[in-house]
Amino acid sequence: MNSNGKPWYLSKGFLGPLATAILFALRSLGIVDLDTDTVLGVLYQVAEFAGIVAGMVGRALAKDRLTLGLEPAPVEAGGPKGETHG
Repeated sequence: MNSNGKPWYLSKGFLGPLATAILFALRSLGIVDLDTDTVLGVLYQVAEFAGIVAGMVGRALAKDRLTLGLEPAPVEAGGPKGETHG
């Protein structure tokens, strides 16, 4: 067994097509029948929620303060990233 890989259930490259295949099968068998407006509405709500969560998590985990970017960043003593000159 390959110990360097990751489990299949953590692979987006596997789960994406699997979810698509399941949804295709459900629609083809007549188990789920959604119209275009309903699907688009749900997708829009999911995208909105994902954007909100991504922004909140990104800001909560950020290490740097937000700036307008109009002023150059201050240069630390010793040069960038602790380089020594001489």
